[in-house]
Order: sequence, then structure tokens, then C-alpha cells
Amino acid sequence: MSLSKFQKMLNGWRTSDGEDICPRHWKELINRLDLELRATITKDSSLMSKKSIATTRKCLEGWRVGCSREEADGSFCREVVFVPFRSS
Repeated sequence: MSLSKFQKMLNGWRTSDGEDICPRHWKELINRLDLELRATITKDSSLMSKKSIATTRKCLEGWRVGCSREEADGSFCREVVFVPFRSS
């Protein structure tokens, strides 16, 4: 049950070159690019695969993903999705 809950919470998250990107930062990223580059990066990235989530985002306590992007002030994005193994 908790894995399916985690998967549902990842709506709009993308992964590109090993970076997990929250929906807000994804929009900011692609809006800064010209159309050709936007198409390329969108093609090269992917929505988080529900098939691979069970193994690639598993941690000791449950499933976790955090945004890898930096904010304008140099700090890292604090957007995190976490669901413990025993979640209702």
C-alpha cells in the first residue's frame, strides 16, 4: 500500500541525468530554454517510472525522493516526497 501511495505522490516529478526534479523546478527549467533545447531535454528526461521506483528510491525507512535543484539564493530545494514502509 505504501509503495502505491508514494507512486501517486510523484505526479509531475521528473528525472534527468541522475537528478530528480520537482514539478516547480521542472517548469522553471524548461521555461528558460528555447523551443529546440526544451524539446531535447524533455525527450532526454522522463517522468519517474513507476516500475523502477520500488528499487531506485527505496531507503531504510521507506521510499524517498528529493529535488536536486538549487534555489536562486544558492540553497537546495527542500521539496521531498517520503512515504514510510508502514503507511496507510
